[in-house]
Amino acid sequence: MHSLLTLTYRFLLVAVVLAFAGASSANADDAAVTTPPTELKVDPFHKKYLSAGGYPIVASESVNDFALKEAAYLVNLMLAKRPDVKEAMIKSGSRLCIIAHNEFTTDVPEFAWLKPKDYWDARARGTGGSKTDAHNIHLRGMVNVDPTFDRRLKETYDRAMTAGLWKGKYAATNHHEYFAEGVQSWFDNNRENDHDHNHVNTREELHEYDPGLAAMCREVFGDTKLVYTKPATRLKDHLTGYDPSTAPKFVWPERLNDARREIREKAVARSKQASGEPMSVSPRTDSPPGSAADATRLANEKQDDKQPNPLLTVDRLFASNEFDEEGLGTFVWKKHGTGYFTFDKPKAEGAGRDLIWRDSATDESKVVVSDEAFIPADAEKDAKGNRRPISVESFQFSDDELKLLIFTNSRRVWRRNTRGDYWVLDIAKHELKKLGGDAKPSTLMFAKFSPDASRVAFVRDNNLFVQNLADLSIAALTKDGSATLINGTSDWVYEEELDLRDGFRWSPDSKSIAFWQLDASGVREFFLINNTDESYSKPIGIRYPKVGEQNSSARIGVVSASGGEPKWLDVPGDSRNHYLAQLEWTPDGKHVALQQFNRLQNTNRVMLGDPLNGTTRTILTETDPAWLENENPFRWVKNGEQFVWISERDASGSGSDGDRSGPLPDGRGTEVVRRLAPGDQFDMIGFEAIDEATGSIYFSASPDNATQRSLYRASLDGEKSERLTPDNQPGWHTYNISPDGKFAVHTYSAFMRRPTMELVSLPDHKHLRLLVSNGKLCVKLASLKRPAVEFSRLDIGNGVELDAWCLKPPGFDPNAEKKYPLLIHVYGEPHGQTVRDAWTGKRGMWHWLLAQQGYVVASVDNRGTMSPRGREFRKVVYRQVGILHPAEQAAAAKEMLKRWPQVDPARVGIWGWSGGGSSTLHAMFQFPDLYRTGISVAPVPNQKLYDTIYQERYMGLPSDNAEGFTKGSPITHAKNLKGNLLIVHGTGDDNCHYQGVEMLMNELITHNKKFSMMAYPNRSHAISEGANTTRHLYELMTEYLHQHLPTQ
Repeated sequence: MHSLLTLTYRFLLVAVVLAFAGASSANADDAAVTTPPTELKVDPFHKKYLSAGGYPIVASESVNDFALKEAAYLVNLMLAKRPDVKEAMIKSGSRLCIIAHNEFTTDVPEFAWLKPKDYWDARARGTGGSKTDAHNIHLRGMVNVDPTFDRRLKETYDRAMTAGLWKGKYAATNHHEYFAEGVQSWFDNNRENDHDHNHVNTREELHEYDPGLAAMCREVFGDTKLVYTKPATRLKDHLTGYDPSTAPKFVWPERLNDARREIREKAVARSKQASGEPMSVSPRTDSPPGSAADATRLANEKQDDKQPNPLLTVDRLFASNEFDEEGLGTFVWKKHGTGYFTFDKPKAEGAGRDLIWRDSATDESKVVVSDEAFIPADAEKDAKGNRRPISVESFQFSDDELKLLIFTNSRRVWRRNTRGDYWVLDIAKHELKKLGGDAKPSTLMFAKFSPDASRVAFVRDNNLFVQNLADLSIAALTKDGSATLINGTSDWVYEEELDLRDGFRWSPDSKSIAFWQLDASGVREFFLINNTDESYSKPIGIRYPKVGEQNSSARIGVVSASGGEPKWLDVPGDSRNHYLAQLEWTPDGKHVALQQFNRLQNTNRVMLGDPLNGTTRTILTETDPAWLENENPFRWVKNGEQFVWISERDASGSGSDGDRSGPLPDGRGTEVVRRLAPGDQFDMIGFEAIDEATGSIYFSASPDNATQRSLYRASLDGEKSERLTPDNQPGWHTYNISPDGKFAVHTYSAFMRRPTMELVSLPDHKHLRLLVSNGKLCVKLASLKRPAVEFSRLDIGNGVELDAWCLKPPGFDPNAEKKYPLLIHVYGEPHGQTVRDAWTGKRGMWHWLLAQQGYVVASVDNRGTMSPRGREFRKVVYRQVGILHPAEQAAAAKEMLKRWPQVDPARVGIWGWSGGGSSTLHAMFQFPDLYRTGISVAPVPNQKLYDTIYQERYMGLPSDNAEGFTKGSPITHAKNLKGNLLIVHGTGDDNCHYQGVEMLMNELITHNKKFSMMAYPNRSHAISEGANTTRHLYELMTEYLHQHLPTQ
């Protein structure tokens, strides 16, 4: 294959420009341009030759020597990191040809066969620079170096086409052109010309638009930068002595004009047919141009079906699937060895799916379980007479990976679907058996194989059971379970605040089970009222411990898997004023490890319990003057002799100061703490994985910018840590790391970038394959009129700077006299961070919609949020929730008004949900002259109405912080309301009770304050249940802003 360099818009354009010049001489120091060597066997047409590190470049006598030198320079730069590819191209006999200003494609002997002559001379002017070199590198280089490359490229191309990428563009022709067009973008040297060519001009845009193609380019070229400038700007090195003023101009000959016109007309037609560029919409005159009403009307006008609509609407976001995200689907790492399990595509519509294994490194795959294996023997038949397979919602393998435990027919328990049916599939025998005996449908919870795969344990009706897989016999391990005595799972507050649902653990030898038992009989019952389902209201009771009230008592039992009486661990302290937050067997099975928090949650004692006699001993005590997080499941290393622990101790071991890091406590009974990473350098955002084989731990952090998240690796000896996430990918990175630490599913998003998922190897972070592109969503986003986002820090005085983002309307003119309303999105309480360079889904796109309609939308993380800026930043809010952060939010809003004079200080609004709903109330009540309009969704108006674990963690007990609870509750300040307030709440909210809103309404009425209220019957905290609910909510909020915070 031969590359022909010519006058195109691509990056090797310079060689052609140089070819226009007349004779010139090269410096003696430069590599000499000679006649082609005999062994090259080129046509006599070629009179000049230069070697680019062994790769031949040839041209006619009309081509300037400097053109060959520039071409050699660029070839070497492109392949700087791939000498193996260049060598393969040389061995294949490929070469680069350059044509002069008065030569055309078919003048070159290697391309004289192209017919019709005028068409190719007009279409190509040569066959391209970087584009044809990309073909050459692909088909003569990469396929010889890596025989899998072409197949993987074709798979990447197929996924992009399925996702709707490159529609109507030349890249969609085939996978060869797909790669070649991508290379132009990779080197930031693309330029659109004839409508159907590549519309993604830079490497950054390619990463955003098609991360799969970007990954293939990166695999070939690495991160080599090629920012091209014209020769006249760099007349040195190999260009020393070149005079650009001698280059003649190129003029198209008359004979090619008809061909050029025909080519362009066809390209334009293809582009229009493929719904290429979005069309602008001219405003009508029946509403003020630029107003919110005008923007909404324009967005809803019927558009030309072939033109994407650049404006968002509530209906587009919440009443259609137009902006839905693609998910990964089922993905389960193989427990032993390499690879993962996933479901293949259905063989036909309505058919089942094969469960397949894929090798992480090679992408080799094989069917592990065929779709027929998921069909029960007594399965019902559909209308076509086919027996229906069970719907696999999730599954787990036994440790030997010979059996499959399948979860299906699930039902929600408060937050998640944790109750359902379980089936066991013996893979070798193709036997599918339903578990639970005569249990009612959807009543089993948390089923798990024993380590030896002979039995399965599960919870039903708050009792713990074990079922023998040989004869399906069932043994009840507990029999005292009731509505208030809970075995093997948890009560409401343990589930909500400690994330405890699955409440039992098999011993390593499969002989015993350790489990939680909670006694909620002393917890007062709170009632939600269902007024809509029947003629008479129905109370729904929840054992819900409010601030200062009595908790459930909790204890840990160990019971034989064959039955018998449990042995209860002797854990010191009042069980109703402590929390048992973690439970796990030590790897040798000799002890049960547990963690006990005191009620204030500022002390955590790690204990080892003897399962035989019930005795316990403390091996580690962690304290903090404020609070501790429940973030340390046991992560064993050194055969269970040590475990990795996230801590905020300072270097001396005190909990009084320091950032979050990973020390290594001793698991044998002696508290020996060794700091691993990141030490005093920066915060650890989250722990990811351990790779003991290489002595490494993986964690996420962002030392320089709290709005970002990246992957780091540290050694278990604590000597070093390093960033693994590529530096050129700003944004939010999360990882699902394989058990052996060698591979990961890497999810990458940014504020204006939809999520993509790829499989990477670790620790080199090498791209292996694209798993989820969200290409259809990307196409939709690309067609929108997008606001500009700005991240910054706001100085609110006293040495405090807060992270913020700001969305500005499209066409925002900082110099215009026009004033814009400002809407602030707030959370503000602990456990929240709104200022992240991460994709936030349709709620985030609702902010885009508002910006399109003329709003400046912003958000700020005050001190006390979970922003990774050190312990002091996060915990300064202790005992001051509702006091400190409203003041800092207000100071930040005032700083915005100073920084952005285009914002109208008379039109400042604020909105938030949950803790953000409470923060909105604080803003409207405590700073009534600053905020004109507020929307408070699902707030807690009185802190004393919330649960014990969350509120007491950050505020202490009401008995010793009565003033803090009073000042920190929005209801205390309700009398100060001046502006427009909309309160939204679900009456079925089990988390933040509707009761609080009714109390607040009473208080507002007492002070004769006007407000608006929307109650959603029986909706939970998410206000998502029921037909049309989400659309109704966001339409309500949008219209409220139009009315009370207008853009004009």
